[in-house]
Amino acid sequence: MGLEIFYDIQAPDDWSSGCIRSVLSKARDVALGLGFAKVGKVEPNDPDCPKSICLKHCPKQYSYLAVDAESGWFFRTWPGERCETAFFGLCRFPGCIVKDGLSIGTGYGKGWHYHTWCKTQYADVVSRAHFLKCHLGVIQILDCLKRSGLVVNVRDGGDYWRSRKPERLIKRLEEMHCAVAAVAGAVKDAAESLPGAVVAPITAHKNFERLEAKGVEVMRRKRAKNTRRTA
Repeated sequence: MGLEIFYDIQAPDDWSSGCIRSVLSKARDVALGLGFAKVGKVEPNDPDCPKSICLKHCPKQYSYLAVDAESGWFFRTWPGERCETAFFGLCRFPGCIVKDGLSIGTGYGKGWHYHTWCKTQYADVVSRAHFLKCHLGVIQILDCLKRSGLVVNVRDGGDYWRSRKPERLIKRLEEMHCAVAAVAGAVKDAAESLPGAVVAPITAHKNFERLEAKGVEVMRRKRAKNTRRTA
């Protein structure tokens, strides 16, 4: 649970491996100028430890299935403290895999693909400026990939990808903080008599108690509204 950027990247089937590497190298150059904590080299897919992504349409009898890349390129970034690692890449994947004797379509097969996500929310625990650097930095890299002719589909929990409004991003961030703080607070209260401790990144936020109180109030109002609707 948290504010994340989900992204799916695609390139045409007729693009060469060299072209894919060149496009990712340009995106890496952008990353190097963002002040990220770490930016790795553009590296080839390792057949002994291949990149993998989940199937587009997993059969109902399986909770999760992944497919390993056959070839491709990627680079790794770490925007900074309390932000998740963000990978960017493009790989070729087989059109089907065999599981329990069944041939299952992966949803890929032609072209170059990659999808993943990066949770940026808890970078705000460090500072608001740090959060913006992390979140907007990931968006800038995706913008570069899109300008290079790739198909880039993004589901941004902060709605910045679509709106390009920083105030909208901050509003979504605050809403998510409140929701997570309310849940974390409830879990902590319920587990007070149990051994161990509840670990939740949001509790490190300097305004945790205010966020928790606001989140609880929002949830209370929603429950009351739903009760009136069903009465």
